[in-house]
Amino acid sequence: MPDSQTILAALKCIVPHMAEVHPWFMPLMAVVVGAVFGSYLTCALYRVPRGLSLWHPPSYCPSCKNTLKIPDLVPVLSWLFFRGKCRQCGVKIPFKYLSIELLSIGAALFSLAVSHGGGSFVFAYGAMVSFGAVVFLLAVHHQYAPKSVAFGLLCLGLYVAFQQPLFACSAGFY
Repeated sequence: MPDSQTILAALKCIVPHMAEVHPWFMPLMAVVVGAVFGSYLTCALYRVPRGLSLWHPPSYCPSCKNTLKIPDLVPVLSWLFFRGKCRQCGVKIPFKYLSIELLSIGAALFSLAVSHGGGSFVFAYGAMVSFGAVVFLLAVHHQYAPKSVAFGLLCLGLYVAFQQPLFACSAGFY
């Protein structure tokens, strides 16, 4: 079984090549990563205000408490396929969860466009927008913004500021 260093080294070789040969590859990766990140953010929006762990237990329906299976966990598609309802009990899943996943996909695509298709910071832009949305939504709905999420947003902002000074200037960091 290859270790994580070997896998990362292989990805560093494969991804730039795929992006050169197939122009659709990076936008597709942005959609996939944005959707997965958005799904994680919806989990955080539900669990953080309730003081629940982000790691355990696995994702479950708050209504029937059944653990979600792989078909239930596919971002955006599962919401559309099951018509915004739990597959087990049929309880409606709020639209805000789909909208956050779509926002994260849009943020990832925006970050790809802003970075002109490359750079180590390409998804940092999308993560900043998504983390900012989480802080905003937590503040609006729960009058609560966790320091850990705000700190993550600060770290991402500083990373982008040092990687892309022109973007940082236009965003008001300098």
